[in-house]
Amino acid sequence: MRKLLSAIFLAVVIIPMISFGQEAAIKGKITDSKTKETLIGVNVVLSDNTGVASDIDGNYELKLPEGQQNITFRFIGYTSQTRAVTAKAGETITLDIQLAPAVTQLDVVVVSAGK
Repeated sequence: MRKLLSAIFLAVVIIPMISFGQEAAIKGKITDSKTKETLIGVNVVLSDNTGVASDIDGNYELKLPEGQQNITFRFIGYTSQTRAVTAKAGETITLDIQLAPAVTQLDVVVVSAGK
């Protein structure tokens, strides 16, 4: 009976704890490179298209599988950045990002009135 209870305990408690430890996490703060203001709603995306958006304070936290990962930071009006990180199981990586505004020169527009 004691061996049976030990086996059930192992199967129910210990094995799931081991499997939860296979992920890593990455977190940080995203700011504007010129003004140093935090950026709200920046898309932080892994190469498998899973991701999160930064919160009101510019913070993000993303769970990722262990190994080499490419993480892309995208925001409208800013140049996207892709960073390669290597994560180990159970590790939390801190990566603060500064995005630069994207400057686009528009062509000349002529507006004329007529009857």
